[in-house]
Amino acid sequence: DDEQLPVPRHKLHNWPHFFGLYGAEHVAATEFVFGATFVALGAGLWDVLIGLIIGNTLATLSFTLLTAPIAVDTRLSLYTYLDRIAGGLTSRLYNGANILVFAVISAAMITVSATAFTALAELPAQVQPYPTSIWFVVTVVAVAVVVVFVAAFGFNAVAEFASICAPWLMVMFTTGGMVLVPALTEAVTGYTSLGLSDFLQLAGATVWTGTNAEGEPGIGMLEVIGFAWAANTFAHFGLIDMALLRYAKKKIYGLNSAAGMMFGHYVAWISAGFMGAAVAELTKTSIVLLDPGKVAWYALAWSGFVVVVVAGWTTANSNLYRAGLAAQAVFPNQNRTKVTLLVGTGVVFA
Repeated sequence: DDEQLPVPRHKLHNWPHFFGLYGAEHVAATEFVFGATFVALGAGLWDVLIGLIIGNTLATLSFTLLTAPIAVDTRLSLYTYLDRIAGGLTSRLYNGANILVFAVISAAMITVSATAFTALAELPAQVQPYPTSIWFVVTVVAVAVVVVFVAAFGFNAVAEFASICAPWLMVMFTTGGMVLVPALTEAVTGYTSLGLSDFLQLAGATVWTGTNAEGEPGIGMLEVIGFAWAANTFAHFGLIDMALLRYAKKKIYGLNSAAGMMFGHYVAWISAGFMGAAVAELTKTSIVLLDPGKVAWYALAWSGFVVVVVAGWTTANSNLYRAGLAAQAVFPNQNRTKVTLLVGTGVVFA
């Protein structure tokens, strides 16, 4: 199969493909969850602002200096490369684990996307490890079908879908936090306008307070740096993104991962944390009881609904594409589209 051969020159892509791909994949619906996590764990304001810059810079350098050079030199996915180096049994065990990991990640992304419908259809918030509404299950299945078919069409479909969505997702995540500033300011101070110093004081007092939900000192800057760097360890140090970067014309295109790290894992995490804390304050609800759909709907209404759905799609697409490649490495005689559809069926069920 073509997927198991080195990528030929005529199939290589320029940097905009990878900028869009990383931007859309890492500006995901789960950023609402991560943003709220820093608030719930009690990170301080400067721990978040500075720690995330350092951690995400390290992640971008990991993609650029490690994953991209190996991918461009070999033009192979890790799954095929490992088979050539370590042999059949080792490769199949490793790739079998990858199928499970990326199928679960895809399922999680799809589930978060479906929370957008909880606000629209006035379903109960889904904050348990299991669904509490049969209509939510139906919604998840409908969203999952779209993701499975996009991933089954291969790299070009994934990249084009992501490139179209990425710029809009970046804008909406950024403005989502901004539009709630006046409302939160009025709830806390009684005024709707404030300067930069006032904003930093407000954020430090109501969002990233340095104390967790139990009132104890929260995580510090080292934990924030480690979290940001490690969030995509599987992709850079684990070389999984060889599957994407093997299509890059130049090794330096690994820097395009900054579109995801700096927008998705910096701007979006900060904005999502602010949105979550603001909605919790304005609705007098604990932040741990708010699902992403409720937060996005309160902040951005219909735009928020679309943000959560599309952001989950774009991330799930890439991970399901990876799962399909891993499945093909386990069953090399099968077509990638076929095995991706089979894995996708498992993802829908999960």
